[in-house]
Amino acid sequence: MGLLTFALSAFLLLYNDRLYAAVQPYRPLAWLGARQEAPEPPPDGLREHVIVVGMNTLGRCLVDQLTAAGETVVAVDTDPEKLASLSVHTVHGNAVHETTREAADWGHATLIVSSLSIEGTNNLLAYHARRAGVPCSIHAFDRTSEDTLRDRGVRCVCGDGRDRSVLLEAGGAQARVVVSLLRDPRSVGPLLDYVGDTVPILVRVFEDHEAAWVEAQGGTPVRFAHAAGDAFMNWFQQTRSTAQDEPMSPSP
Repeated sequence: MGLLTFALSAFLLLYNDRLYAAVQPYRPLAWLGARQEAPEPPPDGLREHVIVVGMNTLGRCLVDQLTAAGETVVAVDTDPEKLASLSVHTVHGNAVHETTREAADWGHATLIVSSLSIEGTNNLLAYHARRAGVPCSIHAFDRTSEDTLRDRGVRCVCGDGRDRSVLLEAGGAQARVVVSLLRDPRSVGPLLDYVGDTVPILVRVFEDHEAAWVEAQGGTPVRFAHAAGDAFMNWFQQTRSTAQDEPMSPSP
C-alpha cells in the first residue's frame, strides 16, 4: 500500500496541471459541499503582453519602464495592496497556481518576468513558462564562488560578517571601501558599528525602506532593484529592435 501510494503521489504531482484541467469542469469539490469560485477571467483582448510577477521595488520599476516603452503589462502579486496603485492590468494570486496563470493569460504572453528573490518559486515559474512555450526572465542573484574569487586575486574570509573576529581577519578597519552584498541589509549593522565613519560602506538594497535604514546608520545604499530594472530594459529593447519576428531568448 505504501509503494502504491508513493507511485500514485508522484504521478499526481507530475501531471497535476493536466489532471486539474480534466476534472475542473466537473467541480469535484462541490460534491463534498465545498464552494468553488470561478477563476478570474483574463482581460478581453489580452495578447502578446508581458507578465511581471512580484511587485517589490524591482517589479514596480519593471512595470513602469515596460509601460513607458509601450508594452501591455500584467502585474501579478499575492498582496492586493501592492496592486491597488498600479495603472496596468493586475492579477491577485500566486503565479505558481494554475488559476492565477489562467487569469494572467499565461500562454498568450510574449514574456514572463519574475522579480522575486525566492529561488524555489522562480524555478517553478521557469518550469511552467517552459511548458507554455513562453520565454521567461528570472531575477538571478549573484552566487560567488570562493575558488573563482581566489583565482582572480580576491582574498576570501569564511564566516559571519556579524562576528567581530571575522571583520578583524578581513581587515575591515584598514580597507578603503567595504561593499556588502548581503540580502538582508540589517545584517550589516554590526559592520557599520565596528567600522564607524572611518571607511565608506556600500550596501546593496532592494527596497526603499532598506535604503532609508542604511542611510540612517551612516552607510551608502546601492539600489540594486533600479540597476536590475535598467539592465532588463536594455536587454528587452535590444531584443525587440533586432529580432521582431523571432522568439526572444531568455535573459540571464
